[in-house]
Amino acid sequence: MITKEFNYEPFFGTYTWKLEKGELSTVISSFPFYFDLTEYQAPWLQFEIVENDLIRLSELQLEEVKLLRKRNDQAQLHLKMTLLIALYIDFMFWANGQKVCQLGNGLFTDVGQLTYKPYNCGERLTFVLENIIHFQAIVQLEHLFSEQRKKNAKMKIVKESTRKK
Repeated sequence: MITKEFNYEPFFGTYTWKLEKGELSTVISSFPFYFDLTEYQAPWLQFEIVENDLIRLSELQLEEVKLLRKRNDQAQLHLKMTLLIALYIDFMFWANGQKVCQLGNGLFTDVGQLTYKPYNCGERLTFVLENIIHFQAIVQLEHLFSEQRKKNAKMKIVKESTRKK
């Protein structure tokens, strides 16, 4: 059962997701926000452990999305972009040590409170969600992933420097 905080298009309502058990990347690729909804394993509390897996998964999914766009397979593109956007949202929140608590308008309020996030992230994410199968949405999402990775690197440097003091 999807809670009202997560019952938001395009993630829920459009598709019926079938959970595939296995590694983190398999679960994320089959059911958006599964870990946030169930609080199973709490990967946001062990982000350093899952970060590289999430980066690899995002790179693979971005390549797949670009290929689907090139083929003009809009149905599959919409599905894969939905999963990729969910992955980005998880990546951003988990990097900040938080789970995703809600989607919709509340998501953007929560994004505004995150310490490490790309500039204008809320507006850019809104653009991606509103133009999910357009080429520029794919480009924008790719840039958001890249910028979040840079923010994560900065966060690690800051944490290391505070430990040494």
